Amino acid sequence: MRQEDYEDRGIIKWKGFYLSDHTAKLSALDQQRNRVILPKKKMTEQEINHVLTEARLKDKAIAIQLDVKKDNAFQDDVVGKVNGYDELGIFVGVEHVLYEEIRHVEIHVQKKWSSLD
Repeated sequence: MRQEDYEDRGIIKWKGFYLSDHTAKLSALDQQRNRVILPKKKMTEQEINHVLTEARLKDKAIAIQLDVKKDNAFQDDVVGKVNGYDELGIFVGVEHVLYEEIRHVEIHVQKKWSSLD
């Protein structure tokens, strides 16, 4: 075999050296980038207050979809228990959510590990 006949395969020859952890993280990043969060029904102020009052009285966790888009897409729900409130919004966990930013709120039902696929 002559030197001129050799064709370097470039990056292809290194693909076998990637660690499975690395490829799994790259795959997870791709899935996260391509995930689309659909908008939930926009609730009225009365409906929102009803759910927040129920959650506070019964000490239940809530899931809030904000009416704020980042990069033209909705963000993940803010999930947690109501830890307090002020005239501007409520505290869910350690996060302060403004009343005017709430699009949808519901009682959060934790999925059991045994029912996950």
